[in-house]
This record gives sequence, structure tokens and C-alpha cells, in this order.
Amino acid sequence: MNAMPFFGYHMPSFTYPGVPPDGIFEHAVELARSAESAGFELVTVMDHFYQITGIGKEEEPMLEGYTTLGALARETRRRSWPRWSRPSTSSRRAA
Repeated sequence: MNAMPFFGYHMPSFTYPGVPPDGIFEHAVELARSAESAGFELVTVMDHFYQITGIGKEEEPMLEGYTTLGALARETRRRSWPRWSRPSTSSRRAA
């Protein structure tokens, strides 16, 4: 078995202190680039349309998962970033 560990960076929230709503994506890009520079092998984002209890308030800003990862891939050296999701959620969205 040749299973090597790898490390990823997950963005569960898009609420950042001092970052206005119109600067959320630019800040997420900075975080993804920093993770990439630090050697993280994957960046993941929350796959909910609304923030979930335990992470933040439902009315907090949320970026759509597929679109966000595609845009982050455009802004980083990686061609794509895997998406963290439950298989049942992905199956329903793909259907």
C-alpha cells in the first residue's frame, strides 16, 4: 500500500473580520494562494447555500461551492481544486 498523507485547507465560512461583503472572493483567493504556497495539496469550501449552525449564522455570506472552486482554480497555479461534499449531495445536484 502506497498511501501518503496530504494536507488540505478548508474554508467553512466566508465571513472574515474587516472584509466587506464585496471583498469576500478576493480574500478567499488570497487564502487559497497562501495555502498553495504553504504546500497544501487541496483547498475545499463549504457546499451549502446557507451557512450551517455551528459554523455561523444562516444569514452570513456564502459563496456557491462549484463556482467558487472554479474561480479559485483560475486564480491559483492549480488547474482544479477538489470539492468537499457528501456523495448524496453531489449525486442529487448532478441528476
